Amino acid sequence: MNDDSLLPRLRPLSIDRVRHQGDEFFLMRDRLQLAGEETLLVPVALGPLLLLLDGRHTVTAALSNLRTQYGLTLEREQILGLMQTLSACYLLEDAAYRSALAELRAGWRSAPHRSPALTDRVYPADRHALGTMLRGWEHQASAYEDGTADGLAGLISPHIDYQRGGPVYGALWRRAAPALREADLVVIFGTDHHGSPGRLTLTRQPYATPWGVLPAAPAAVDAMVDVLGEDEAFAEELHHRDEHSVELAAVWLHHARGGRPVPVVPVLCGHPLGWMQSSERGMADDPSWQTVMAALEALRTATAGKRVIVVAAADLAHVGPAFGDPRPYSPAAKTAVRRADEDLLAACESGPAAVLASAGRTGDRYRICGLSPIALTLAFTGPVRAETVGYDQCPADHDGGDGSIVTIAGTLLRRRGG
Repeated sequence: MNDDSLLPRLRPLSIDRVRHQGDEFFLMRDRLQLAGEETLLVPVALGPLLLLLDGRHTVTAALSNLRTQYGLTLEREQILGLMQTLSACYLLEDAAYRSALAELRAGWRSAPHRSPALTDRVYPADRHALGTMLRGWEHQASAYEDGTADGLAGLISPHIDYQRGGPVYGALWRRAAPALREADLVVIFGTDHHGSPGRLTLTRQPYATPWGVLPAAPAAVDAMVDVLGEDEAFAEELHHRDEHSVELAAVWLHHARGGRPVPVVPVLCGHPLGWMQSSERGMADDPSWQTVMAALEALRTATAGKRVIVVAAADLAHVGPAFGDPRPYSPAAKTAVRRADEDLLAACESGPAAVLASAGRTGDRYRICGLSPIALTLAFTGPVRAETVGYDQCPADHDGGDGSIVTIAGTLLRRRGG
């Protein structure tokens, strides 16, 4: 690399500030794990250099910028040495990364299915032990009678771990089971926790659970791809490997059907930041929203005549110090969160724009990570009645405290008049 070469762009990574042996470092993790589970520690003093890895600075420009703007004097060899280290870990958008990514993508697409990523961490790999565990939470929901298939168009299910969310999962999926057993196809919109804003990410890979494989629905996926374009639809396809939102819903779906398979269309959804800041009219005129709506219309056309149920794999609020808030949430603050959650769930009956506006009015201060799946589920189903059969505020502090919470709900969405 010569001094006039552009420095490669730093890839989107998980970066935390940590203390190691008395010094401060940035701990850098690759979400795709192209170099396995290896992490990299970069001294905090080099933070300004990391900021300049945007694909627009040469070596010469970086040296000058660091000196004049940050008062940081580095040698050319120090910059090149860091570039070599980052490249060896596939953390830069360079030739090494592109080659490793192509190899990983080829391996993913040649596999017979998407294997479960959470077995023995969130749920047992053994189907009999898993069934016993899920039935236990269903039995806790005995206050609710078994549901009916009448008019069920969709459901809002948590995607929190089963240990914390089990009772809400059980209440919801027990009620939804009769309709799910009659379904010809299930669409699962899941939160992509690392996805690009407003992006729908598809895959042609079927999802497996401990009961076997839930088949893909190639015609339905291809209909959406025709609208989104191949590059856009699959740009972040590898997120499906480890993203938990769709997987946790797929396991309950397979259980609810008594282990019988049903074709599934898994869709990962990026955060709807731009959409929730717009008015309903503004959303309708937004090109990205128009494209997504056209993709849903193509999906609706491709599945016409089938009994389709849509699942929004969506948690609600994430608040407290564990998520960056300055102080623990008090009982009164948690009550306010519950009211906001109730407002959002009630807004489901007014459609996707109302749900996005409900969060947008507070600037998404409660960090609702399931906004896109809920909005897109409602956009696909059309007008519904929302019946919430379970709600909880789950502890989220790493030290066992209760000042941070993740809120969840189990909500049945029935067609108006159904």
